[in-house]
Amino acid sequence: MVFVHGFSVPYFIFDRTFFVHGGIPRDRTFKERFSDLAQYEEVKGQYEITAELMERAKAKMVVMHPLPRVGEIHYSVDSDPRAAYFRQVKNGMFIRMALLAMVLGKA
Repeated sequence: MVFVHGFSVPYFIFDRTFFVHGGIPRDRTFKERFSDLAQYEEVKGQYEITAELMERAKAKMVVMHPLPRVGEIHYSVDSDPRAAYFRQVKNGMFIRMALLAMVLGKA
């Protein structure tokens, strides 16, 4: 079991979600949300997505992350076609540009 933000989370929940569903959204472990720095240090690297883990995942599964990453996704996953986080960030940039244009009356 891993103690995260006041909850005991068994690893198999992460494992089951990763392989049963077609994708997994991943975010960083927020250091600023821990009142005890020792707790953060204990859990910060427990759920890293690696190339070895991706070998066991579905062929059409997608990995999403808002970036920047802080140890949640290993750099070896970047070359995997299922890694959607760079496309996700690029698309988000275009959306923000369009929203700014609308707000400024230039759309």
